[in-house]
Amino acid sequence: MNKWPYSCLLLGVIAVLICCSPQAAPSTDLWQPALTADTPAAADDGGKALFDKSCTSCHKAVRIEKYKGSDTWKTVVSRMIKKNGAKIAENDTAQIVTYLDKTYPKK
Repeated sequence: MNKWPYSCLLLGVIAVLICCSPQAAPSTDLWQPALTADTPAAADDGGKALFDKSCTSCHKAVRIEKYKGSDTWKTVVSRMIKKNGAKIAENDTAQIVTYLDKTYPKK
C-alpha cells in the first residue's frame, strides 16, 4: 500500500491549519490585552492612549495585566503619581482609571 497520498494530504492539512491560525495574522497593537469572556472590551474613550503614554513609559503593560493586588485601580494610579512620581495630569487620571476598570476588572 502506497502511503504517499496520505502523507501529502496530512502535510496539506497541517499547512492549512498553520496558515489559518490566529498567530499567523499580524497584530496591529502588541500592547492590547487578550480579550476573553472574563475581560470585557473597553470603550475607546482615549483612556488606552493615555494609559500607553503615561503608564507604559515606566513598565510594560504585562505588569498591569497580571496585577493581582487588592487595591482599586484608582488607588493604584494615585500611588503611582504620589509615591512613584508618575507624570499623569490630574484631568487624565479619571480616563486612565476608567480604562483600567473596564479592561482589567478586579476579580
